[in-house]
Amino acid sequence: MRKFKILFLALFFSFLNGQNLNYIVYETDDPALYMFGVQEHLVFDEESAYYFTFFNGETTTWDKDWAFADLKGILKNQKITASPLKFDYTQGFTFQKKYFSEKNKISLVLSHEEILSHNWVIQEEFKEILGFKVQKASLQFRGRSWEVWFAPDLPFSEGPWKLKGLPGLVLEARDKNFHIKAVGIHLNLEEEFPENLAQVFDEEKYTVMPFREVIVGETRFLENSYSAALANMPEGGVPIPKENIREDQLEVEFEWE
Repeated sequence: MRKFKILFLALFFSFLNGQNLNYIVYETDDPALYMFGVQEHLVFDEESAYYFTFFNGETTTWDKDWAFADLKGILKNQKITASPLKFDYTQGFTFQKKYFSEKNKISLVLSHEEILSHNWVIQEEFKEILGFKVQKASLQFRGRSWEVWFAPDLPFSEGPWKLKGLPGLVLEARDKNFHIKAVGIHLNLEEEFPENLAQVFDEEKYTVMPFREVIVGETRFLENSYSAALANMPEGGVPIPKENIREDQLEVEFEWE
């Protein structure tokens, strides 16, 4: 077993010519929230990466032609959900849209934090996903224990959500709650970057706040939502106890706590 600390900003190998797009579709299962077959999209070039979710309703077979057209349609209809992410490699920041609660007011804000580097542990274990040989790696990150499989033959330090920084594209990731797996890969697309995707993170349209401050407001939003759900529970209903109000979130705890 080898232990690496891989700097995330050393992102790309000499694989692409120019600024062409790369587009990966993942599907996520979250049994804790009874969500299955949720499609997640990763679109990236050398300067930025975008990761976002929409609810497909059913599992579908990957097909590049309809998938990219469908992506553009989703963006046009503004159906992006679930805290979309933007990684701006020129600025070195991650931007994320989140719900923020303060003084009984709920708003959608844009958080920012420096792009993180991870202490990945790379293991000598291999299998195959979508025809690519993949290697196992593990990570302890913000309250979750991740096991991922990355493809050294796809030389991008990209992956689903914030699971980045490995010497190859992450094609599968799992912890006790979440399972994320690539279902479609298309590299070096000769397509224009979807204009509406960048507009989702228009800094002039949202209040921009430090990530740590936003987490405080988001946790307050989760607490208020849980309290409201308990208050509106029908007589005889059995509440689901929560030891940690963030236990269903991707980020459960933080390094500053």
